[in-house]
Amino acid sequence: MSIIQSQPNKKRTVTDEKSPLKRWWSFLLPLSLVFFLFSGILTFLAMKASTAKNKQPPPKVQVVPKPTKLENTAILLMGYGGGNHDGGKLTDTMIEAYIQPEKRLVSLISIPRDLWISLPVKDIYHRPIEQKINFAYALGADDRHFSNKPAKYSGTHGGLNLAKDVVGQITGIQPKFALAVDFHGFLQLLKSIGPIKVNVPYSFSDNFYPIEGKEKETCDKSAATIKKLTQQYHGFALEKQFPCRYEKIQFKKGVTLMDANTALKFVRSRHGDGAKGDFGRSQRQEALLLALKNKLLQPQMILRLPQLVSQTFKLVDTDITTKNIFTYIRLLTNQEATNGLDHWRFRTIVLDNTNVFKDARSINGAYILQPRASINFSSRQEKYQATASTTIIVKKQNPSHDPWLPVKQFIQTELNQSLQATVSATQIKQPSMTPNVTQSMK
Repeated sequence: MSIIQSQPNKKRTVTDEKSPLKRWWSFLLPLSLVFFLFSGILTFLAMKASTAKNKQPPPKVQVVPKPTKLENTAILLMGYGGGNHDGGKLTDTMIEAYIQPEKRLVSLISIPRDLWISLPVKDIYHRPIEQKINFAYALGADDRHFSNKPAKYSGTHGGLNLAKDVVGQITGIQPKFALAVDFHGFLQLLKSIGPIKVNVPYSFSDNFYPIEGKEKETCDKSAATIKKLTQQYHGFALEKQFPCRYEKIQFKKGVTLMDANTALKFVRSRHGDGAKGDFGRSQRQEALLLALKNKLLQPQMILRLPQLVSQTFKLVDTDITTKNIFTYIRLLTNQEATNGLDHWRFRTIVLDNTNVFKDARSINGAYILQPRASINFSSRQEKYQATASTTIIVKKQNPSHDPWLPVKQFIQTELNQSLQATVSATQIKQPSMTPNVTQSMK
């Protein structure tokens, strides 16, 4: 039984709505944060390798131990609004970064916040709590209101552990680490980097970009009018009734120099004319990630990378330790698995209602997503059959007992496609119009 459903019904007013600004700011945050950490490590390795080649140590006979293999690793990346208000730790963004060092490939699996799940925590009636997946981190992190939890989901890393287990159940890839960040910390970090040159993939304008601090402005409307509008409209239709809460933003196709605030508006825009939904946002995210990579690899920035990585750790909630970081640095160096960030590829796998999920409503009428019973792979059936015999992700399970099996099969197929693209790719490819998976980005 859902915690929401167990509470008395309460009509939502306009002022109860979560700010669209805080709902969408975090779509890029975890991607960029892992980019800071990842680029810092790889750049360190490149500099170390270059220094080693320039040195000429005297010959020495020694036994070289066989290097330990660096295994594939998954990191769960989350972004939340923050603040002391209700819902401050609901994760608006959940992305599982699946890192394959030997393939120099990072697959970013985007999980929608509205996905309805059964949490491994029971309510006061000893029934499993059913909620949207964005509630997992908040529940685990809140020991005051939810004290009757397994020890694993309490304490310092309670929120991280609960979110990791839930995501692992859905994707079939158990995250080893997790990282969560709020808006203000990330903005501070992005400002420290300075302006970046972003290649805007398409022109668009947005007449309804939320202005921070004006989320509850009445726009000179009376309480009675607001109540009537709340009953008559919902979602974006309701938002448009309060134009004083929004500003117009515009971006033209081509290279644009952006400061931190402009860059965030660029990737957070939801209602841009000509915008292409989730795929459009994915294109904009890739454009900003590429701009960040180019900025971070500039000579003057390389010297600041250790400082930026250190600053990142202070601004996030994570179970990644400096010991973990140096372990990966050592193993990557031993394997000679990288020659710098330019040799790594990034792919995005978007899970939504066009592939593995279907639209639904909770008992209280809230919009939710549920897993489909099956997936039509159509033209990709041959690729799927070839992948199904492998054990990259999915363990043998009874479909009738695992509602997430189609999701795992879909992810497995996309990962196999990514590996094939990695083997055959010899140059940077432009993003295709495929709605589910974007082309690899160097």
